[in-house]
Amino acid sequence: AALRLLRDSFNPRCEPPWSERELMHKVKEAEAKGAAGGAERGHLLGGRARPAAVHVRPARPASAAAGAVKFDSRRLRAAVGGLSEEMGEAWFMERSPVDPREISAEKFLGAVYRPGEHVVILQNQSQALGHWLATVEEGGLRLRDLAGAAPPGEKETDRLPLRDCPGGFWFLAQPVNGERVENASGVQSWRSEGNVTSWRFMVLESDHAGAERRWLAYLAQAPAPVVAIYTSGGRSVHALVRVDAGSKAEWDELRDRVRPALVAAGADPRALSAVRLTRLPGVMRGGRLQRLLYLAPEAGATPICACERVRDCDQQT
Repeated sequence: AALRLLRDSFNPRCEPPWSERELMHKVKEAEAKGAAGGAERGHLLGGRARPAAVHVRPARPASAAAGAVKFDSRRLRAAVGGLSEEMGEAWFMERSPVDPREISAEKFLGAVYRPGEHVVILQNQSQALGHWLATVEEGGLRLRDLAGAAPPGEKETDRLPLRDCPGGFWFLAQPVNGERVENASGVQSWRSEGNVTSWRFMVLESDHAGAERRWLAYLAQAPAPVVAIYTSGGRSVHALVRVDAGSKAEWDELRDRVRPALVAAGADPRALSAVRLTRLPGVMRGGRLQRLLYLAPEAGATPICACERVRDCDQQT
């Protein structure tokens, strides 16, 4: 039953998906730890005894959840009309205020964040495989290795170790204080809610197969400050949108207002969280580039394609 849950519910959301062998290993590991010491106990219960009987209420289908919203391909198609046919990656690169082809990963972070701010960078979303703290300075970055992977004497550098890796590289969208803070789980963390210094960004992500161009066209028409658009090195396209919320509560309130429209158009609802990792453009993921398509550090709320739409297109705004 556990293997089936991992295979059917967990694995489709992973990039890249876990192999069958890896999933089986996790199930066997959980089974072994559950029987450790000859006492039955749950994998997450530590040394506490588990109740003799555990009654689990069956989960409701997502469609039955109150206020559930799903992706509606017809709604997305109607929203973008025929514009999606012309809005490929080259279209965004040509209209980007900053030429994305000349922007490295380090330059990207320096353009998006302010001097003195800190950004957490991860490899494979795992602290054990690469965990860096980037401090933005005038003219560059100062990078500190938080995972101890750098050779002795190279704990601080000005460039990321951009070797190719299967899972690619990620960064936390919100700037942080550059200190370890105890999070809600009692763990010392560099990237929890308590580390965040500004609720500046929202990450929009979509990976619906066959709808990549329409999602790009949707982003091009969004009346929001789109700071950057970049690929995941796979089929996903991420967008970094500036919201400048005054607090997490304000950020959550804004997200709740716009979520129905975003999800119906293709945004991943799981990505609409305030403390969110997103792909770092300009680095390799399994031989494929996490490609920067558009960069506008001083983005305003005018849609990217506003002038072209009015002049050349017969679609309704």
